Amino acid sequence: MKKVLFSAVMALVLGCFISCGPRVSMGNEPKLDETNSTVDGKHYDNTVYKCWKFTWETVEKATGEADVRENGVDYWWLTELMAQYEKAVWLYENNISASGYGAHASISGTCTLEVTPDDESTCYDLD
Repeated sequence: MKKVLFSAVMALVLGCFISCGPRVSMGNEPKLDETNSTVDGKHYDNTVYKCWKFTWETVEKATGEADVRENGVDYWWLTELMAQYEKAVWLYENNISASGYGAHASISGTCTLEVTPDDESTCYDLD
């Protein structure tokens, strides 16, 4: 009888750990197809280099902690295809949440991408 009771309790505890265990949530990793000049199936120019202004903001949250906000602006000398791919990767890497055992942590990021009139030599001077 003790073996049956012990097995039932262990199954219950193990079931709780499996169902209540840590969980991580992320979006889908972006797919770059340089042959067809697409990011996630959407076509972009891959011939003309331009100066791109990348503006971003993140908010980090954790159970029992104050929110942490960060923001910034970067400039890239890239083709539209590569700028859009870098933006998609950034969004993928900066929108994650994880929880488990009564705690939760997340990072939420937003960003914009716009062309500037600068040439290659002045684009990097903007940083």
